[in-house]
Amino acid sequence: MTRAGWASAVVVGLAVLFGWTGAAWAGSGAASSVPADGAVLTAAPSAVELVFTGRPVAADSHVAVRDAAGRSLAVGEPRPSGDRSLVQTVRSAERGDVVVAYHVVLADGSEKSGTLWFSVGTGVRPARAPDQAGEAAVPLHEHGIDPLSAVLLLVNAVVVFVAVAMLVLRPRRRVEPPPAPAQHPEMSSR
Repeated sequence: MTRAGWASAVVVGLAVLFGWTGAAWAGSGAASSVPADGAVLTAAPSAVELVFTGRPVAADSHVAVRDAAGRSLAVGEPRPSGDRSLVQTVRSAERGDVVVAYHVVLADGSEKSGTLWFSVGTGVRPARAPDQAGEAAVPLHEHGIDPLSAVLLLVNAVVVFVAVAMLVLRPRRRVEPPPAPAQHPEMSSR
């Protein structure tokens, strides 16, 4: 295999490796919640608790709670409760459906996100809205790009590109064959 082939194989291998691990870290949502997804409540809860399979990092997590009119019901920031749950305090909801949208970072670096619905005072299960409703519940939740990390990532990409280019495009060293033994006329006459 040529150097260009090896370089291509390494780049593809790294892309597959990092793509696969990124997909493995992304997970489904909460293991359970109080109130449960689809719950029918007679009175509004004072808080929403999300339980996960790992330890959530409250500072890196976001929980939005909205009523059917889109008004925020969340009070303050989510706080840890025990080793595996986050609690978001909420103000009393009027009669109707409530959506909880969350994006939680766990201590192992994995992320969990999702939405759950419950109804208050209606006596019927919540009518789930289309997927856009869950997205609309968290309109201001964006991490953005850290400028220092972006610059360092760009510098790393340039260094890797230059290193691979130097390996692939460098001139090959020419090896001259050893000179043939000189033929001396006096030796050939013997």
